[in-house]
Amino acid sequence: MLESLRGSAERQFQKTLSLMQEGKFEEALKELEEAEKLLIKDSENEFLQANRHRPIKTSFIHIFEEKEIRLVKKGDITKESTEEFLALIGSINASTDRKELKNLIEKSSSLIEKYSPLMHENAKNLNNLDFEEIKEKCQCILIPAS
Repeated sequence: MLESLRGSAERQFQKTLSLMQEGKFEEALKELEEAEKLLIKDSENEFLQANRHRPIKTSFIHIFEEKEIRLVKKGDITKESTEEFLALIGSINASTDRKELKNLIEKSSSLIEKYSPLMHENAKNLNNLDFEEIKEKCQCILIPAS
């Protein structure tokens, strides 16, 4: 299939050159556009073939707005727990050691669950992960209150 697309594009280019030499510029332009379409399709097919067996990887970046976090008024959330969660985000982002980061997240599991159930779910089962993998699962951005 790939060779046939590439071969068709080559034939289109040859036809384009012939038409240009004959002074048939409008027809040549049409042939050139067809050749371009075939090359684009060929490139797309090559990309798909090359990436067929690569898994798609997604990662979350948890984004928190300080202003919104401070407005949460549900259940057992207090001003102190809000400050503790905001400090936790800073500590997670500043962490440079796997063991420290893992312990910090595990120790703060219930606090994380209160403010971000998705981050809590992502932060489970950290035992077999290296530092970069843990950091990736718990990436977060804190948008400061203005």
